[in-house]
Amino acid sequence: MQEEPHLEWVRAEDDLLDHLRHAPIPGKLPAYSSVIIVGAGPTGLAAANLLGLLGVSTLLIERNEGLCTFPRAISIDDEGLRICQAIGLRDALLPSMRLGTEAHYLSGPHLLARVAPTQQRNGFPLISTFHQPTFEQALLQGLARFPHVHICFQHELLTFRQDENEVLLTLRTPGEQQVQVRCAFLLACDGGRSPVRHALALIMHAPSLSQALLPLAARLRKPVQARQAPQRWLVVDCVEDDDPANAIIFFCNPTRPAVTVPAPAQGRRWEFMLHPQEQSEDMLREERIQALIRQSRLAQRHWSSGKPAQISRKAVYTFYATMTSRLAHHRVFLLGDAAHLMPPFGGQGMNSGLRDVHNLCWKVALVLQRRAGQSILASYQGERVPHIREMILFSSTLGKIIMPTNRLVALLRDLLLRGVIARISAFTESLREMRVKPQPRYSQGLILSTRLPGFRHVPGSYLPQPQMLTRAHQPLALDDLLGPGFSLIRLAPEEDLVGAPLQHPAWSRLKPRYIVLVPRLRHVPSKQYFSPHITPAYDLDGSLQALFQGRHDLYLLVRPDRYILGVFRTNEATAFAHRLLRLLDL
Repeated sequence: MQEEPHLEWVRAEDDLLDHLRHAPIPGKLPAYSSVIIVGAGPTGLAAANLLGLLGVSTLLIERNEGLCTFPRAISIDDEGLRICQAIGLRDALLPSMRLGTEAHYLSGPHLLARVAPTQQRNGFPLISTFHQPTFEQALLQGLARFPHVHICFQHELLTFRQDENEVLLTLRTPGEQQVQVRCAFLLACDGGRSPVRHALALIMHAPSLSQALLPLAARLRKPVQARQAPQRWLVVDCVEDDDPANAIIFFCNPTRPAVTVPAPAQGRRWEFMLHPQEQSEDMLREERIQALIRQSRLAQRHWSSGKPAQISRKAVYTFYATMTSRLAHHRVFLLGDAAHLMPPFGGQGMNSGLRDVHNLCWKVALVLQRRAGQSILASYQGERVPHIREMILFSSTLGKIIMPTNRLVALLRDLLLRGVIARISAFTESLREMRVKPQPRYSQGLILSTRLPGFRHVPGSYLPQPQMLTRAHQPLALDDLLGPGFSLIRLAPEEDLVGAPLQHPAWSRLKPRYIVLVPRLRHVPSKQYFSPHITPAYDLDGSLQALFQGRHDLYLLVRPDRYILGVFRTNEATAFAHRLLRLLDL
């Protein structure tokens, strides 16, 4: 029997765990790379790994002498973990994380709301925490898999210019020399103060509420800006914490809003809002920090150790809610904090950067491999900007629920949450399952709409990731089955036989993996009943099969970032392929 195509993809990640311990990280400076990434934070490192996986020659430059040694981001959601899986580092990253935390909102001793998701639509818990230096180190070591990916520390970008064909960069080396390197595309992952963004004269601004609330925006003559003054917060990281609670706790106290986050390896983060008149130097004194922690602990009636917190790091941060309206300028793209900054209350800052990476990198690879025209890169702007805007507004709104320092406003909030919403089961379930978070969906960009009744919502939606059963009769996550490229998925016809893959130049360019969903567990064949180019699989929880609504004559075309590009009937395959070629600018 022919070996199933997904096994090589799975084995590559298994082999990585041993490989990471010995493989050197490339350090030479090539004169030309297809892509140059500026900034070795989580966004830049993730982009380098994904481009490496896609076979793209990549240079990652970082002006500092190594990775950041202190934690900044602390939470990662199910989409972020799914992207870690996509870059082949799931098994290297997950053991160091604290998976599946809850979120509790307290007002004094009263529980206002509880977020405790039970569903894992993307195959991972919805809320988890991590230690950023450990996370980044694993991403850095992951680059050792790719001889075509190079990373150079202590190399600073001085200037760049671009023309129709390439970008020319001038770098300063550790020896204070200036050298020039070239690339086809430049990815700016250089943080909130992004020199690349400043060089492009792109301005950060507060997102427009009216744009996020379409179609209401059509009735508004002037956009309403979701303005929120920057907030200063005291951030304290602790070690050897013995609080057994596996929950992020928001202390919705108008006198002093605060948050505490359990971290891996008995770590814990505390965050306290600072008032305008308070001085950072005074609030950073250890006795003040210990007093703030004791004060917040009073609301935790279930537990109190009484011993002082073991502080490992303390800093004052200013949180912003802002974004740039343009994510790209010709051959230069902004990702992560270089493109958007958001308050931490929704835990979406780093996660949004990872989404940028997953949206853009496969498109860049298609263009470089001449499997698509360069115009498809414009979809990065159209697809990501609306979702970034929604996430900023979501995080800002969540912060306003936590942060009101006006006692009357806080009282009205408590009455609404405890007296009204708590009595409506649909609302409490939505809060518990975190359905209030904006869901991933694209209404424009690199997708093909359909007029099929009942399926118009499918293009642009995010594919669920159930556990699948294949010929090996062992559960396998769907994305491991799909691999890093495009996929075509359909229900098996009643006769359980599917012929050869679709014949059209579009499919020979995209090289999709063909997956056929069999209707019953016993229909996963142990012998070769299917074409050797097709992988039969059984959907263990039915969430993927439900998308087809029982239709055996439909194909779903899934993009490498797991968004559904389109849906079409088998007798429309040729017409769909023609539309696809036009979409890909071919």
